[in-house]
Amino acid sequence: MKFLPASVDSPAYIVEDSVEDYIRLLAAARQVAARIAKTSPEGLTGAAQYIRCASQDLLDALPDEGRNTLDAEGAIFGCLRRVMSLWPDIAARRIEGEQVFSADPGLWKRAMTEWPMGGFARMTADFMIEQDLLGGDVVELGAGVGSCSALLASHVTDKFIRTDLQPVLLKRQKIAGTVERYDFNEPGPWRELDTIFSVNALHCARDKIATLGHLFEMLRNGGVLVLGEGRPHTDRRGTPWALNLFFGLFRGWWDIGGFVSRKGWIAALKESGFSNIGFAVRNAGMHDLGGVIWAIK
Repeated sequence: MKFLPASVDSPAYIVEDSVEDYIRLLAAARQVAARIAKTSPEGLTGAAQYIRCASQDLLDALPDEGRNTLDAEGAIFGCLRRVMSLWPDIAARRIEGEQVFSADPGLWKRAMTEWPMGGFARMTADFMIEQDLLGGDVVELGAGVGSCSALLASHVTDKFIRTDLQPVLLKRQKIAGTVERYDFNEPGPWRELDTIFSVNALHCARDKIATLGHLFEMLRNGGVLVLGEGRPHTDRRGTPWALNLFFGLFRGWWDIGGFVSRKGWIAALKESGFSNIGFAVRNAGMHDLGGVIWAIK
């Protein structure tokens, strides 16, 4: 392992994303937010209540520039269009968030593997490949549609374990290693692991300190935890992440709180016993979208 210098004060490196693409996404999300915010907040509960609040937050942070970008190409824009069309049913609780994509799971998979979400997987995968973190006993948390797993497929060994609460889909993916069900809210069965990693999943933990404690116990001394995570706000003005309202559809987000700030993760990692913490940033112009955080036991 040729590990980068650890620092919680400045990034080890920065990956530049497309400013134009992210501004286009912000504008599209604002269009959806404007439609949703027309609904009175009275009587809204659960996911609908969260989405309505997240929509208002986005409107408050962004001026209306009159840009119509919702018809842009890309799976994530298709997802936003679907949320807007189904909003009356979501608000009335005639449909639950998890059902929004049940008729088109392919759209959901594309949204999680294409830009912008796929960028978190790519950045995390590139970091672990570069740092030689995949040759030992490795566990992936919340593997989901396999956006990161697929990028690592040619670099892992039979000691690679992919986990998820619903591992059925994982078993269909032809990747070395094994598949197991694991709920990271609970202690895990493994010990002396070399690497544990997760991409945009660990923010769903009910108690971050408890979950990080479970992971700490499963790593060997010198073992590494790698998190690919976004941020709830992306600039100094407090502009919300463009997709807060979209991910508010799902349990693990609206009921727990969505993305965690980088400072929040670093504080939680320290409290859980980790040392030598570092991070890398994914930028889109002035917007800090999150990136990769690592910590050593």
